[in-house]
Amino acid sequence: MPAIHPFQAVQYNHGKGDVSDLIAPPYDVLDLSQKQSLLDKNPDNIVAVDLPHVPAKELGPEASYQASADKLKAMIESGTMAKSDKPAIYAYRQTFAFQGEEYQRCGMVVNVETVPFGNREGGGILAHEQTFGGPKEDRMALMKATQSQTSPIFGLHPDENGQAVGIIHGVMDKNDPSMTADMGDGIQQEIWKIDDPETIGAYQRAMEGEDIFVADGHHRYNTALNYLESLGDVSEDHPARKTMYVLVSMSDPGLAIGPTHRVLGGMEDYSIESFIKAFSTSRRLITTRTPSRRRWLRSQIVSTHPTYSASTTTKPGSASALGLRSMIRLMRSFLISRRHGARSMSRSFST
Repeated sequence: MPAIHPFQAVQYNHGKGDVSDLIAPPYDVLDLSQKQSLLDKNPDNIVAVDLPHVPAKELGPEASYQASADKLKAMIESGTMAKSDKPAIYAYRQTFAFQGEEYQRCGMVVNVETVPFGNREGGGILAHEQTFGGPKEDRMALMKATQSQTSPIFGLHPDENGQAVGIIHGVMDKNDPSMTADMGDGIQQEIWKIDDPETIGAYQRAMEGEDIFVADGHHRYNTALNYLESLGDVSEDHPARKTMYVLVSMSDPGLAIGPTHRVLGGMEDYSIESFIKAFSTSRRLITTRTPSRRRWLRSQIVSTHPTYSASTTTKPGSASALGLRSMIRLMRSFLISRRHGARSMSRSFST
C-alpha cells in the first residue's frame, strides 16, 4: 500500500477528555439547521470550520472559507485547539447498534502517501465512485483557506490475516481511551493516541502491500490530489504529500454492512416483472424474505466460495449479499479507477 506515517494532529483539549460538543457528523450530511444546532451547543464545534457553506455540493462565497480559516486560527491561538507535541497514530473505535446487535468498528487514523487513484505495485488507492465538480471546488476552497485537511478519508483494506486489526484491538484492550465523545446519536466515539515507535512500526509493517479502497471521501481525496498538483514542485517531505485517513480492516468483526439501495427512474413501461425478466437473462436474483432462506443462501455462498465470508444481516425482504471481503475480491478484476467519522482532528499544511 502507499506508505503510511504518524502525524502531529491538531486537537481539542490537547487530545484528552470528553469532546462530545466539539465534534460533528460528516459535513456533507448536514443541513443549515443541523449545523446551527451544533454551534448552539458550542460555538467552537468543528463544524464552524469544516462546513463553511451549505450545501457543500457547490462552491460558496469566498468570505465563508476565509471565515473558516479565521475560526481555526483563533481556536489555535486561544489554546482551544493545539498541535500534538510528537507524531502519532490514533486508534479509533465506534460503538453502535445495528439490527439489534452491538458492534464496535475499529480503525486507525494515519497519514497516507498522497498518490493518484489506481492499482500500483505494493498496493494502491482504489475508487468506486464518480465525482462532481461542485463538491471538489468547495473542498479545494476550504483547503486553500485553512491550509489544513479538516476531516479524514474513510478507507478499507483487506488485512487477510487480521494482523492490523489485532494491533488495534491490543492497544484498546490495554489502555483507556485518550478522548471520548457521544453526540446523542447512539454512537460512542473513542480515540487512543499511539506515539511509541514500536507499535507504530508494527502497524506500518502489518499494512505493507495492502490496497486501500475508498469507502467515503472520493471528493476529498481528489481534492488532496488536486491541491498537491497546484503546488507545483514541492519537497518530498511537504505535508501535502500525505493525506489523513481512517483505515478499517475488512477483518474487523465490528464492520457491519447494510444493503445498498438504488432508485431507478426515467424508464418507459417499467415494471418489477419486466426488470426481473431482463435481469435474469444474465444474473441470478435471489430474494430472502425468511430467516431460513437467508441461512440457505449463506450456506450456498460459503460452499461455492469457501474462502469468502457471507453476510446475512439484511432485513427481511431485502437481498443477502457476499461479505465485504468477497465483494472486494470480485471487484478487483474489473474495478475502474476514475480521475476526479472522527471530526476532532485536523492536519495543518503550513508546517
